[in-house]
Amino acid sequence: MKLALTVVGLTRFLDPRDHLGESEVTGIVDERTWNQIMDHPSVRPASVLIDPGHSPIHSGTDAKDGTPEYEMNLLQAKIVKAELDKANISAEIFDPPSDPRDLIGQKAADHSIFLSLHHNATDRKPHYTCVMVHPTKAKPKSIAFAKKLSTAVANAIGQRDFGVMENSVTVLSESEETNCPICVLCESYFLDAIDTRAEAEKLSTEAAYAIASTVIAELQPA
Repeated sequence: MKLALTVVGLTRFLDPRDHLGESEVTGIVDERTWNQIMDHPSVRPASVLIDPGHSPIHSGTDAKDGTPEYEMNLLQAKIVKAELDKANISAEIFDPPSDPRDLIGQKAADHSIFLSLHHNATDRKPHYTCVMVHPTKAKPKSIAFAKKLSTAVANAIGQRDFGVMENSVTVLSESEETNCPICVLCESYFLDAIDTRAEAEKLSTEAAYAIASTVIAELQPA
């Protein structure tokens, strides 16, 4: 049996005796060659897009001493990226100098995970760790990963694990409309309940290592 393999960008014909690594060609291939091609599809390397929430212009909430949320988000983003780099996982921090950060969620396209990093606030009291997903657009993998991430962060910093929380925030809505299979927003803890920068940095750092470990386990399962 012989099969015709047609690929855009035809330049020559493939002799069945050619090396099986040839792909961007058109011609006749034998059944064994076709099966080997179909059994080994190309795989896009794992990659993570990290969004340190807010910006220097609109810095989000703050600790009791005025430490801005954005700086803790960025601290986490840098730690997570460094850990992913060590694990040979491609990671990009999207942190444009301008504000508003238009269409940030759309940049999740072609990434394995879109991770938006934030710190919560309400009434200057500690409450919980949670990970947010979109209420109607969240993919199954987003929800499953959110559960694991919330538990990992809560355990690492001694917070109550709220788990998955639904939120229709724009970054989740836009990112879930791309082909990125996991799109989450992590609220590590309530920053407005924290007294000092030193305490905030300690908690955010511990949370960041837990975030990185959870991402690595997801993308490089044992």
